[in-house]
Amino acid sequence: MRTLLLNPPSYDDFDGGAGSRYQAKREVWSFWYPTWLAYPAGMLPGARLLDAPPERLTVEDVVQVARDYDHVVIHTSTPSFRADVRTAEVLKAAKPDTVIGFVGGHVTARPEESLRYAGVIDYIAHKEFDLAVVAVAEGRPLDALARTIPLVAEKTTRDARATAYVCERRVCQRPTNDPDTFARELDRITPLS
Repeated sequence: MRTLLLNPPSYDDFDGGAGSRYQAKREVWSFWYPTWLAYPAGMLPGARLLDAPPERLTVEDVVQVARDYDHVVIHTSTPSFRADVRTAEVLKAAKPDTVIGFVGGHVTARPEESLRYAGVIDYIAHKEFDLAVVAVAEGRPLDALARTIPLVAEKTTRDARATAYVCERRVCQRPTNDPDTFARELDRITPLS
């Protein structure tokens, strides 16, 4: 899939503080390049990294660029999550078959809550997300990742939709693509201490 890695448009008075999407936009108007999105961009031929805040791009500007891509990866943060979801909704409305993935600290810490809140998200890649994003972009089934991550062996999507497998001590629950079922399954496992 042609992939767009997006540091999405900011909103008024959001300076990208230290706990957000890295230093997206500061009061001194210095911009930091989104290196975290550059890794998968460098691994995918034809991918584009679009850093909207320093270019002062609007959501409408991003939609025009995104029309040329099948797969959009949006880096989000807790302060920007709702605005980023609105961006994803506009992208999906403009091109409904776009696969939209979210990455970043917020969705890593709160995956089930994020999926429940935003039905527009097709998948979430956690933590070190670059290889997962590349696998999705290349259309590799999860079993292709099993050589690297044995736990994903024999895990497949259901109904051509993002599918969650909740596993504990190498035993997995029934796969689901329903966010509420996913949340209930997560509530039943023993937290790591």
